Amino acid sequence: MIGHDPAMEQDKNTLGIALLTQRVEMMHSDFSAMQGVLEKLTDAINGLALVEQRQSQFSEALERAFRLMEKLETRIAALESKAPDITRTSVWVDRLVVGVLVVVAMFVAKKVGLS
Repeated sequence: MIGHDPAMEQDKNTLGIALLTQRVEMMHSDFSAMQGVLEKLTDAINGLALVEQRQSQFSEALERAFRLMEKLETRIAALESKAPDITRTSVWVDRLVVGVLVVVAMFVAKKVGLS
């Protein structure tokens, strides 16, 4: 049997351990890098969730504004449809007031003796 050198065996073991240590350190470095990337990804996802929430709130606010505009348009249309009636009533009231003033003026003129 070929000679078994314990020093050589020790060197192989030391080299193997050093190689394993180096690989473990590389894996640790890789895991640390992946952890940093995952943290950045988490921050980005949280940012996107915040943007989505704000867009949802903005959309709801727009929907409320449009509903209010529809109500106002309905009220304006109702007022505009009544406008001719109001105008006719206003003309009628104006003529009535002028007629009453003429009658009062004639009465005063008669009492004073102008007519």
